[in-house]
Amino acid sequence: MLVVGTAAAVGGAIYALAAKVAERGDEIGDLATNLGINVVALQRLQYAAEKSGADVGQMDKALAKMTASTGQAMKGSGPAVKAFRALGLSAKTLGKMTPDQEMAAIADAFSKVESPARKAALANAIFGKGGYKLISMLSAGSAGLKAMGEEAEAFGLVLGEETVQKAGEFDDALRIAKGALGGIAATLGSEVMPVV
Repeated sequence: MLVVGTAAAVGGAIYALAAKVAERGDEIGDLATNLGINVVALQRLQYAAEKSGADVGQMDKALAKMTASTGQAMKGSGPAVKAFRALGLSAKTLGKMTPDQEMAAIADAFSKVESPARKAALANAIFGKGGYKLISMLSAGSAGLKAMGEEAEAFGLVLGEETVQKAGEFDDALRIAKGALGGIAATLGSEVMPVV
């Protein structure tokens, strides 16, 4: 009996781990698609943010805001126009880059800024209210971003394209199965209610 209980516990733990990886992989895949960034590049940037004192959520919001800021600046509007100009960057050139390439270009320009107050103002203009949380990461320049990304991959923290795709498919299948079970439970419950 103990062996069966242990096997069930191990099986449950493996299932829970697989479900957690699938959910995370699905989130990464969806976010990468929405932001127009490669899943590997996204995770490398998320790791760089975490290593620099920010968190994954802040990086995700910063990437979305950066993309929107660049789009506005390409039309000559928004606070990022002056920020890009101060950094010696062209919004039109940045707009042709992938988000990770854009982040690297901004980091290179940002790493040359010496004034902490100026860094905070520029980060907030480009990345929104929480932009200041990326100052440490941006100050490392593109070389720092690359090194932190390589470290994330060396530690096995980055899911590959195929893994993310399979994780998304597995997570979708789990949601369908949970929905089907919920539907069965509701049907059975409604059939039993008049009896009780």
